[in-house]
Amino acid sequence: MSLWRLVGWPLFGATVSTAAVLGYVGFRLYFETQPVRKAPSDLAYLSLQLFVLESGSVPETGAPWQLEVARLLAPATTGVAIAVALAAVFRGEWEELRLRRRKRHVVVCGLGERGARLVGALLEAGYRVVAIERDPTAPAIAEVRRRGALVVVGDARTSQVLCRARVERARYVVALTGTDDVNAELAIRAGELALDRGPALTCLAHVKDPELCALLRSEELAAGHSDYRLDFFNIYEQAARALLRDHPPFGVSEDEPCLLLIGFDRLGQAVVVEAARQWRAHPEARERPLAITVLDPVAAPIGDLLRTRFPQLEHVARLRVMTAEFDPLDCSAVESGPWDAVYVCVDDDSTALEAALQ
Repeated sequence: MSLWRLVGWPLFGATVSTAAVLGYVGFRLYFETQPVRKAPSDLAYLSLQLFVLESGSVPETGAPWQLEVARLLAPATTGVAIAVALAAVFRGEWEELRLRRRKRHVVVCGLGERGARLVGALLEAGYRVVAIERDPTAPAIAEVRRRGALVVVGDARTSQVLCRARVERARYVVALTGTDDVNAELAIRAGELALDRGPALTCLAHVKDPELCALLRSEELAAGHSDYRLDFFNIYEQAARALLRDHPPFGVSEDEPCLLLIGFDRLGQAVVVEAARQWRAHPEARERPLAITVLDPVAAPIGDLLRTRFPQLEHVARLRVMTAEFDPLDCSAVESGPWDAVYVCVDDDSTALEAALQ
């Protein structure tokens, strides 16, 4: 949230109210000394006229101090309001001018938590970024603008909004809205706009459903676009690969490898699938199964769903799911190891840290 929204508008509103009240009181005190009295509605009208430099035909000298203060304060607030409005107009025009000159940039669609983090990382890496956000009240808009990104407010699925973001001159378009079908649709539309109109464009669309992600990948591979590259990715799959790469799950003992997962959300499921996939390629996979124990408050139904979606999983790994709360963590289940590796895959950062420390 900008400083003006946090402090400026409340202070401006209080100043306007103060000027109006002082004007009303000042006019009432003045006309009490005159032969002609004014009704309360007339006094309110006269006080409002102060904001447009109307003094109500009251002499400049001899007026009550309340009216003198209101005469200065009311026009000042009017001037501030005009200045803020002009600044907003010129800022919008300046941003539109910068957008028209932008090229070889990255377009990020969606300023949720992941989108805002990606914009920040891209800016730190030196990329020029244009963000598209449908919700004009999204708190991340002011922050990414402050850090140097341009923002287009609107539905990224429309050609008008995509053209304003200059996707036909961009290097990358990353779709990170909260809905799989929206991400797929806008990435495809962005690629269509870029056909034969500029440098090769890479469109990346996040798809949370791993099966749908694989299906879209195969369909796009069959389509074989030469003018742009369209790829669908699953952030949880990428995170699972990075996690297992940086922290290998398989030890060197001769016993069957035993893994413990705390948390069975999308990341936890991706870790289970990726660990089984890696173990299947291991030389010892045929002789020793991979043992995976998962702790989660709703572990049982998720485990059943995972076995249904990946029927080959049981041929590679022995998956044991245990219903357990995280706060506090059931330490007896954790201590039933030994474990070759323990992975905490809980969404909430504070809960994940507490579980890891326990």
